Amino acid sequence: MLEQIALADDLQGRTEDAVALRSIAATLRPQSATQRRAWLAQLERSRDVDVPASARAAILRAASAPRETYEAARARLPRDFAGLADHLGADRVLALFRQRPPLTVADLRAAVQDGVDGDGPGRAAFARELAQDLDWEDVIRRIRSVQARVPLGRAWSTAELFLDAAAAHADVTRVQPAGSLRRYEPTVGDITLVALSDAPSSHLDALLSVADVSQVRYRGPHEATFLFEREEITIFVATPDEHAGALLHYTGSAAHVAQLRGDAADRDLRLTARGLFTADGRRVPCATEADVYAALDLPDMPAEIRHGRDEITLARRGLLPRTLVQLEDILGDLHMHTLWSDGRDTGEAMVRSARALGYRYVAITDHSPSAQTTRTVNDVRLCQQQREIDQLRRRFADIEILHGLEVDILADGRLDLPDAVLDPLDIVLASLHQSHGQSGAELTRRYLAAIAHPLVNVITHPANRTPGQSEGYDLDYDALFRAAVATGTALEIDGAPGHLDMDGFIARRAVDSGVTVVIDSDCHMSGRLGRQMRLGIGTARRGLVEPRHVLNSRPVDDIRAFVARKRARAGVRPA
Repeated sequence: MLEQIALADDLQGRTEDAVALRSIAATLRPQSATQRRAWLAQLERSRDVDVPASARAAILRAASAPRETYEAARARLPRDFAGLADHLGADRVLALFRQRPPLTVADLRAAVQDGVDGDGPGRAAFARELAQDLDWEDVIRRIRSVQARVPLGRAWSTAELFLDAAAAHADVTRVQPAGSLRRYEPTVGDITLVALSDAPSSHLDALLSVADVSQVRYRGPHEATFLFEREEITIFVATPDEHAGALLHYTGSAAHVAQLRGDAADRDLRLTARGLFTADGRRVPCATEADVYAALDLPDMPAEIRHGRDEITLARRGLLPRTLVQLEDILGDLHMHTLWSDGRDTGEAMVRSARALGYRYVAITDHSPSAQTTRTVNDVRLCQQQREIDQLRRRFADIEILHGLEVDILADGRLDLPDAVLDPLDIVLASLHQSHGQSGAELTRRYLAAIAHPLVNVITHPANRTPGQSEGYDLDYDALFRAAVATGTALEIDGAPGHLDMDGFIARRAVDSGVTVVIDSDCHMSGRLGRQMRLGIGTARRGLVEPRHVLNSRPVDDIRAFVARKRARAGVRPA
């Protein structure tokens, strides 16, 4: 009961927080409505609180969720944290991991007693019980190891907030992201910015004017490190002569730069953070990073592919693609959610944002009944949504609006809605959100069954991973790639910060195998539609994905033809 009370604290004022609701539901596991009502009554007596009607309804709905929801939250934690999750609740542990700057033991004890998000009373007994079998130092050590990197989405958000705030004080058009942020790594170890100025010190002062002085950890003549929005940012200001070398050096990766330095040494040159120099110390003029690469007899290399793996070898052999996919290539977004399921905005708001981004088409693809979300779309609601989309089509004639659905793949590989419901849709996405405790081989078989289904056009975020927390399912990707090519099914590169899946290296394997990919936002808010597509593009570029590989770089007629071809192969009549 102590854990149940502790988890309930998270619910006050946050009734739409799906993670909290699922954790409550999975912890309680009542088998009947009578038991759920009894638990609510016990909660109110134990805490002497009035559970709001909205919270009561949410608990009653969520408490019937299958056990796998809790297991999924638990699986997102680093290995060996199962015990902590069971004691404290997976959602609360994940919140502890997200709290920055890094926690101390005292912070963790306070968080356990008082709650991460508030000052919930009556936690002393719970804290004492937890402390009896918890190695606090070990927990802190593990939390710190996770906190060392920031999820890519949050890193970009922080960088953009800082630059927006600095715009009133400095020329931010001459400030560029660097480090793993610019390389679109799934998690970012350093939010690094490189600025260009003839007067580095005064320019740095202007940029730092938006930071709290007490949060400045280091200030040198040309660089500074400080906390902003609880994240650490480092800024380097370079002169025009130094700028190309600084941007190249601080973008990294370390392995990539080390290889370039070796190439420079072979030519009696020296590559540093200040630029490229001859053996006798004379600067080699390089106005851009491309000039540095050219001096080393290499083509310009996009930041996203500077992994330090085989990219330099490929470049020397002339095997790098001439053009990687970029934002301007994307003609539409085929995966987004609205208020019909777990989205935060109406279909109209999503369409308006898509038009503002210059898209020629969008697909509205809300969740099907088996998805563990607060709202889903069943056969009845799908018909209602179709009427709304018909109205939107009449109002927004300059953009094609496709009616789709993100269906769940059940434990036995079937889809959670019948073919008769899916058949009229313009496009069908299939997802595997719940592992049901199955092995990688079993999960692969579930995907293969969905890929073989004639109405399934796209497999979304295959690994179902959470960067920085879980790498997701252990799949036989080669089997998925072969099946996708054989059936004419696309695989998705998902730009949602909570997925970034398929990551670049898997995406590269996919396109090398002949798979058609889609790059989608998987967006739930209209204001984030562009940013999440940008994250998807960066993720795809990490895998050397070219425009020709991407389904939604093609006109909408090609999308419809792609869907029709798969149906025709299986003898399914056109919708």
